[in-house]
Amino acid sequence: MSTFPYEDEPREPEGVPINGHDEVTPAENSPIDYVGLSRKLLELEKSMPPVNDLELRTDWDWLDRMWGEDVLTQHMWKCVIVRNQQVLEAGLNPVLLRVKWSKKLEINPGQLVLRFIDGPFECTLEEACAEHQYPY
Repeated sequence: MSTFPYEDEPREPEGVPINGHDEVTPAENSPIDYVGLSRKLLELEKSMPPVNDLELRTDWDWLDRMWGEDVLTQHMWKCVIVRNQQVLEAGLNPVLLRVKWSKKLEINPGQLVLRFIDGPFECTLEEACAEHQYPY
């Protein structure tokens, strides 16, 4: 019998129900099956319609405009997941966020904008990229 992380089938993370639904969030001290979550993410990407680049760009633009605003700074040092120009949730596990919201909204995981919120907020994302010579 094989053991984690070499299991053939991914296991659900242990935790508590979310808003009374069947899905769960990992408990504070429970191990997360990253291999299983990654498999689920790949399965969702293959089974869902392709990404709409125009909608995705709109969400990225909104995220850039909101940089430094309370809607993002309240989630400092966490990943936020954005869809239709609103923050759906913030958390520490980006893969879990993508899997959870892709299943909930029944969309391709690539259609969700995910960004780690860090500082400083003195400049826009475009200005920070230019300052450090990152492509924008």
